[in-house]
Amino acid sequence: MPRSQEAEGTPRGRILVVDDQEHMCWLLAEILMERGHVVQTAHTAAGALRAIAAGFDCEVAVVDYRLPDSTGLALMGEMSARLPKLRSVIMTSYGNDALRRLALEQGFFAYLDKPFQNDVMVETVERALKADGALHTNTAQVSDDVVRVPRAQMEKLASISRFMAVIAHELGNPLTIIGSSLQHLHKRFVENKDGAANFTATALENVQRMHVLLRRTVDFTVTRTPHRELANLKDIVGDVLRFTASECRERGIEVQTSFDDSLPLMHQDVDGVKQILLNLVKNAFDALAHHGGILRVRTRLEVATERAIVDIENDGPPIAADALKCLFRPFYTTKAHGTGLGLFLSRQIAREEGGELVAANIENAVRFTLTLPLDRRGSKR
Repeated sequence: MPRSQEAEGTPRGRILVVDDQEHMCWLLAEILMERGHVVQTAHTAAGALRAIAAGFDCEVAVVDYRLPDSTGLALMGEMSARLPKLRSVIMTSYGNDALRRLALEQGFFAYLDKPFQNDVMVETVERALKADGALHTNTAQVSDDVVRVPRAQMEKLASISRFMAVIAHELGNPLTIIGSSLQHLHKRFVENKDGAANFTATALENVQRMHVLLRRTVDFTVTRTPHRELANLKDIVGDVLRFTASECRERGIEVQTSFDDSLPLMHQDVDGVKQILLNLVKNAFDALAHHGGILRVRTRLEVATERAIVDIENDGPPIAADALKCLFRPFYTTKAHGTGLGLFLSRQIAREEGGELVAANIENAVRFTLTLPLDRRGSKR
């Protein structure tokens, strides 16, 4: 049954929530109605279309990707035909680059990975409400220069990928419900200065750990399809350092950079390279966790081999010889809360780009070196 309730005061927007999990619908409705929105819910695509046919001219639809009788993508198309100014937000436990790209290309306003932070969901919905009515499509051109995955490898991974997609959905939905419910409780406990907030904070931290493990396990089994674009390696490194700057300050870590301006522009999988660098910076944070320290980031051109190099060094303790041999194996970790997939996936991305990722202990520091081939189409900036 669709559900609708108006909070006290003037409603700020009309929102339709569509998810096959009844409790998930109820929870999102409660959170949004607390903000003064009018909300209806549906558990199927047919139910969503009935709500619109009955006169609920929603401004924003928050739609799960997998529904019992359709998909979120297909439903969005049907709803948009009836409500041309509708902005849709898709949410899913299946998160992968291909689905995100497809959703944005087909006109979804935004994309939410389950489980998500309640505040992020609210902020996304309210951004959609403030939008000008035009769908925010991804207008970037898709490059033809993509990695071609051998058919044998695709077939080998296909059944595993399908299995992991089902696991992600079946575990992701209850994780989202648990996480969102805990966030709701935690907010109330904090506001009331209730000591129980310590327990909900711990529970939320562990739900997030489960989500990260699930996401990385799915990433491990799903074949990536990199999309390359002409980019400057210095800009990519700079983006990652800006993203992590506040955490560096909080941890008392000094960042030292050295950029080789002779590096040419290169056709790169920008998102993939950023993922590698972010993972390496985060690893450095862990290595420097107890005493602050120095993080050195350097780019350089290796003319003889026509390769671009990124060195990321930290002056934390050296990596044990036995650990160094296993560092890039899947599920190997020396961290109490690690998944053992970050470095494995990073090396995998580097090799897909024709490069390499290695680690070594050097004098008074640990160094990770990312090597990427220069693209002959590159030009000096």
